Amino acid sequence: MQLIPIENGSSNDRFSEEDEWFAPVDNKLTPYVGKLFNDVEEAITFYKVYALTCGFDVRRYTTKKWRDGSFKSKLIVCNREGFSRSKKVDQPKVSEVVGAGLESRRTKIRRIGCRARIRLFMRNGMLLIDIFHEGHNHELISGEDRQFQKLSRNLSNYHKDIIVNNSRLNIGATKTYRMCKEHVNGYENVGATLNDFKNFQRDVKCLIHGRDGQMFVDRFKNMVDARKVFYFDYDVNDDGSLRRVIWADASARRNYSVFGDVVSFDPTYSTNKYSMVFTPFTGVDNHKKSVTFCGALIAKEDYESFNWVFSRFLVAMGEFIKKLNEIIWDIDLEPSEFDSRWAQIMDEHGVGSNDWFTDTFDIRQQWVMAHCRDLKMGSVMRTTQRSESENSFFKKFEHKSGTLVEFWMCFESAMDQQRHSHKKLDNDSRHTSPKTISQLPIEIHGAKVYTHAVFDEFQEEVKYSMTTYSVSGFSFVNDEEVTTVNDALRDKKVDVHYNSVDDELIDLNAEPTEIGDGVDEKYIEMSNLWSEFHSTVGFLKGREKGDVEKLSTIIREFREKLAPSTEVVTSKHQDLEMILGCTTTEDISILPPKHSKNKGSGKRMVSSKTKAIEINKKPKRMCNNCKQFAHHDKRNCPYPFVLNPSPSGELSGDRYLEEEESE
Repeated sequence: MQLIPIENGSSNDRFSEEDEWFAPVDNKLTPYVGKLFNDVEEAITFYKVYALTCGFDVRRYTTKKWRDGSFKSKLIVCNREGFSRSKKVDQPKVSEVVGAGLESRRTKIRRIGCRARIRLFMRNGMLLIDIFHEGHNHELISGEDRQFQKLSRNLSNYHKDIIVNNSRLNIGATKTYRMCKEHVNGYENVGATLNDFKNFQRDVKCLIHGRDGQMFVDRFKNMVDARKVFYFDYDVNDDGSLRRVIWADASARRNYSVFGDVVSFDPTYSTNKYSMVFTPFTGVDNHKKSVTFCGALIAKEDYESFNWVFSRFLVAMGEFIKKLNEIIWDIDLEPSEFDSRWAQIMDEHGVGSNDWFTDTFDIRQQWVMAHCRDLKMGSVMRTTQRSESENSFFKKFEHKSGTLVEFWMCFESAMDQQRHSHKKLDNDSRHTSPKTISQLPIEIHGAKVYTHAVFDEFQEEVKYSMTTYSVSGFSFVNDEEVTTVNDALRDKKVDVHYNSVDDELIDLNAEPTEIGDGVDEKYIEMSNLWSEFHSTVGFLKGREKGDVEKLSTIIREFREKLAPSTEVVTSKHQDLEMILGCTTTEDISILPPKHSKNKGSGKRMVSSKTKAIEINKKPKRMCNNCKQFAHHDKRNCPYPFVLNPSPSGELSGDRYLEEEESE
């Protein structure tokens, strides 16, 4: 970089001459008067490459047209061209603190009248450079400062994807920026600044703003079109604002059909910016872990909203389950009426001969409300701990300032983790065996058919039975094997009947029964490609420099070969839509929800005692009116008489207080 004075009389310099800054650049990259381009974007790209090499940033300036509206000329200048204009927000303003001076907005001056520029002129259908001023009146960017040059900073699709994907895990832009720094071994290698990351996250929220409710519902509609087994429903207020929505995908509905014996329901708060209440339906799977059957958002916790959610939940899970639940949980139903309605439902749906339903009906006295209405049901699911645990799990992913679109992305991420953990436990149960404590056939069989979590509970029963029960005799009665068991704890004998003719082993393992949601094969291929790419880069760590350069060369050549045929020019708006996975529309029929107020009953009226305690916690200060150390100042002094003293001035603040006390 060198300071070279421009010689007077330069053909492309229309300004007064003075010392200016230049940078040595290859002639192939340097503009010149008369250079031709096919269109404006090609010319701007060329000048940006030149500016990046020199060490300055550019901006588009004036565009002129002929009277008929056709293009005439375009000016592209250095970003330090011109001078800063004063704005209303920059004017000094009176401070709220009495006695302080004036304060103004602190700004940095960037424009200092630099004259570097090119002008593009349309001639015979081609664009040519008719003005080129090369020199700058400021030092050019070089060395370590290049990482902060605007043209050097570029949020790639990788950056954008990782910002959005990290937001699914409730990780903000700042932490994401630090993570990228660790991946590339230095902030200078990130390719963008922290503000670039924050601005992109801001742009995402700006895109969603005003369209949140519409985009949220449209996302569900697209999922219904792609996956016929996906269920959702929603309701709006009279003004069109969203007030409640419920959804359940294929895996959740299938899990309910297997693990839906007991359902826990408990609302949770602070999951979105509208304070809508998130209400997941939770059960227990075959690993004794929480499993989500359905999710809902409601704007108000009232009878109407909960009735709407419960009725839609029954619709989502099918008519058979709905009818069955109606008689199972009806505490006003008589035992005989339950038996008749059970038989009617079994015949209606053709499952009357099913062994599982038959065996379940035989022990109805142990679980049906009509038969055990006087028994405490605490053993079914104790308190709301299961739902509290589920709510705590979801809050790790969600944020109280998030939009509904962001909430859904976080919910999907949470469900992915929950189902991945379930698959991992399934794999452990299928390919590993728990350790038995005896050679009893029943324990050995249980180790084969039960999951590890269920077998642990079963093994505790085996331990208990080995120390409490003993067999005292066998006999056969009408093809039934009768075993007499001694109960040492209760000091009694029990006869156990076993029909050897209808011998049948029942597998209670409840193998995983999830239905896939139809994941796009292209998405799977991209995920595998990312995994393979990161593995390859990790493999090169610590190897010779030549191997790293070979990989870099291969990637660069492939990208250059692929770019001309696959390059698609997309706008910033289109990029955001692609990353979010949903499109925006100006035809908005569903407005964002109104801010809800559900948690608590508002603030109580603060007592005088509480106010006094809070005031005494603060330090006292001198009042310029009454000249006392107190918890007030001249503006709110409780002694207004002192604010307007008599003309003689004999009555000071101290005397006023003394006279007041004497009275």
